Amino acid sequence: MRVAAVVCFAGSTANYFDDDDIPYGRFVNAPDVYQSYIGAKYSPEHRYTDLYRATVLAQLDNGEHIPPYKIRNLDTHTSEALAEVKEHRDRVRAHFSDERWAALRADVGMFRSMVPRSTWSEMVNGTGHDATPVWNLVGRTVAEAVPLESPAGVHLLTAIDLALLCALGVGVGATLGWEAALLLLAFVGLNVFGSFTHIKGAFLRLDWMVAGVGAVLALRAQRGALAGVLVAWAAMVRVFPLFLVLGPALLLAEQLIRRRPSRVLVRFFVGFAAAVLALFALTCATEGLELWSAFVHTTRGHSGDLASDRVGLFYALLDPDATALTRPWAKRSTLVLAIPALIAFAAAVRKRPPAIALAWGVLPVFVLAEATFSSYVMLTIPMAALLVPGDSKDGDGHDAAILPVGLILLTSVLGYAREPALGHGFHYVHELSIALCVVFFGALIALLPGLGGTPRLLHTLSRGSRTHPLRASVLGGVGLLTVAASQYGGAVWLELHHPLASLRPNDAERELVFVGDIMLSRNVAKSLSQTGRTPADLFDHTREWIAGADFAVGNLECPISVGTEPIPGKKYVFNADPRAVSALEGAGFDLVSLANNHTLDHGPEALRQTESLLDDSTIDHVGLSTEGAPQTPHIVDLDGIRVGTLAYCDPKGPTSCARKFDAVARGPAKLTYDRVRADLVALRDRVDIIVVQLHWGTEYKLHPGGRQRQLTKFLVRHGADIVAGHHPHVQQDAQWVDGALAIYSMGNFVFDQRQPNTQESRLYRVVVGREGVRRASFLPLYLPHDDWAPTPDAENFVPVPSPVKLVRTLLDLW
Repeated sequence: MRVAAVVCFAGSTANYFDDDDIPYGRFVNAPDVYQSYIGAKYSPEHRYTDLYRATVLAQLDNGEHIPPYKIRNLDTHTSEALAEVKEHRDRVRAHFSDERWAALRADVGMFRSMVPRSTWSEMVNGTGHDATPVWNLVGRTVAEAVPLESPAGVHLLTAIDLALLCALGVGVGATLGWEAALLLLAFVGLNVFGSFTHIKGAFLRLDWMVAGVGAVLALRAQRGALAGVLVAWAAMVRVFPLFLVLGPALLLAEQLIRRRPSRVLVRFFVGFAAAVLALFALTCATEGLELWSAFVHTTRGHSGDLASDRVGLFYALLDPDATALTRPWAKRSTLVLAIPALIAFAAAVRKRPPAIALAWGVLPVFVLAEATFSSYVMLTIPMAALLVPGDSKDGDGHDAAILPVGLILLTSVLGYAREPALGHGFHYVHELSIALCVVFFGALIALLPGLGGTPRLLHTLSRGSRTHPLRASVLGGVGLLTVAASQYGGAVWLELHHPLASLRPNDAERELVFVGDIMLSRNVAKSLSQTGRTPADLFDHTREWIAGADFAVGNLECPISVGTEPIPGKKYVFNADPRAVSALEGAGFDLVSLANNHTLDHGPEALRQTESLLDDSTIDHVGLSTEGAPQTPHIVDLDGIRVGTLAYCDPKGPTSCARKFDAVARGPAKLTYDRVRADLVALRDRVDIIVVQLHWGTEYKLHPGGRQRQLTKFLVRHGADIVAGHHPHVQQDAQWVDGALAIYSMGNFVFDQRQPNTQESRLYRVVVGREGVRRASFLPLYLPHDDWAPTPDAENFVPVPSPVKLVRTLLDLW
């Protein structure tokens, strides 16, 4: 088991420095280091609110051309155009001496050289420099001492946190033993809340966490004053660690009532209060009270905002698909649930040692604060309290470590497993917030008097193999199963579904095929001309599946016409040769959607020609509306199973509906809740299966946004069986929503884009019965450069897994 501890430490170290987490070839979190370094070093000049203005103005003085993008206005926490930034030049520049302005220009130039333009644009649209004046004082002292004349200076800044982690290991090793040090550092390396996108490779972001662990160790050693000073430091640099004192405060209050105050606790609070006052006085003397006022203003400005990188009880209650609607309810429910949670917390810690009471102060943080995702590296603090040697006499009194330790570790497993599917959005923090509810509930169960009794973790690791072989074997087996499930569970689950992916329809089923954006203009047409190919050749590799389906649908993202001209003022305009219609016909398409932002690229005459050419072929079209009137749905009878299709573009998407089309009477049908509801109600009784084609979402975004998910639930609730989305030009995975299939984005099918992920495509095969969708799968495709013909990238179809569909199909087969 000790060998296993060493292996865990080695593996966590590899994970911490994983190459996949290192952007641009450096172990540097450039956005965070920029915010902290520039924010601290020049805080006397920008006073928090002018950080981004000063940065952009320094760029301009460096001679860099800046596109007219917007930055975040840290006064109002809204967007501010570049022209507005320039209006503040004289006021912002007046706060800098010539020497300081030259230094700012050099530092901004260094950070700008480290990241691409798109990342830089995101960096000046963040939440600003929100460190407390105490951290600011330390950060500025370090920043002034470390010039950024080369990337080596940046690496020196990021090495500070690594040095703190080494000090953490030494401190834990000296007090609890080397096993505890390795296990705690292993937890730091594997903790999903410490992933690179947040605080790895950052500038002085772990000092408060190390101070919190140090306070736990100090209380174990009866060093109350030292523990108080360390907690004061953590609270004064990050604010929310202030909640850590609630547990010791409850213990001291009870002791004062009984007139038997503990010397350790008295010294703890004396040290805490003295340190807080000293740090506040120091910052007032050096920074001025105005900087505290600016900090409070900045923090208050965005503390009430909804953010997809925060975790807490509030985010566990918030519906990620309807954040605005459920926000008031979640806020009220949080206040109601906070009372019993804090009462349970008080009952759980009242007879515990001060170190345990302090460590579990992370529970009030979860209940009362909306801390950022990365702040939950604070779980290291209770983990340190749980790693008590088996022969220790100053433990928590009930040997209640296994349950909370296991739950904390499983939360990281969940986080790593779900991140690829969800990304760092509201759904992700919602799931992790729920997981932390389970963690804290389990911790309270283990801490409540009379409910302990499970063995301490290190006792099991170091002695369980000799004194409790069965217990040690069970623990080891559970650990191995957990690792196996996290690594291979998804693969096994998909493997169970693979036979369904290749299962062809029976007599009571029909096969539908869906593909994404089809654009037969621009470089696609140029490539065909240069190589002597015809549009029909584009479908050589996929024709067997399209033509072999009972019903095949695609999104035609270009008009097809001759003798027409592009509409004026539109940046990207397409128009295909009429031979494209026979190519689509020969490929086997039965229906195309015209509800997209390119249908009218060559004006109404081109659309009229497109409709005429399609009407003269075997291909139908859907998705047009005249002056907002109800569109005519497409209905087809597939030998007894009737399928109806509607198509819309979403006017609330950034570019999914072209505003320049608004002046034209007949064009893409626009999605509104009332219009879609009426169309679905009118169609429901006429067909067995309803398909809704949607041009929506944000281009190049790999995960569906909240509006896409919210609309999907709305459509399914009103009768849609299949939602087939397009427009982002990249893949957004399909999922089952209340038995219906939601394909958020099918990406490009034929398109000439070279951006990352735009040349990955999929052909979806959906098997339906009269009662609904029975199963679904997709064939991965890729679009070769300068060829643009979708080509299979796998030998077999990949299932869209569903336990309900799996069981139903197996029963049908049986």
